Amino acid sequence: MTTQLQLLTREINALEDHLISVIDAPLEYRPCHRPSRFYKKIKSEHKKILADLQILKIENTEDLENLSDKKQEIQFY
Repeated sequence: MTTQLQLLTREINALEDHLISVIDAPLEYRPCHRPSRFYKKIKSEHKKILADLQILKIENTEDLENLSDKKQEIQFY
């Protein structure tokens, strides 16, 4: 009886470890995940949008610096 309990405990622990690894994995590596036909297209569009967002952040920072420079010039004159 004790050996059966130990075997069940090991099996439960192994299944819990597997469940944790499946939950922590990205969607495309999960065994139950079946990407749709449009998954690659949407993923590439998402990457493009994130790249555009990063460019806009950089431009916004540059514009803010230019604005502060212009304000300093106006105050100087």
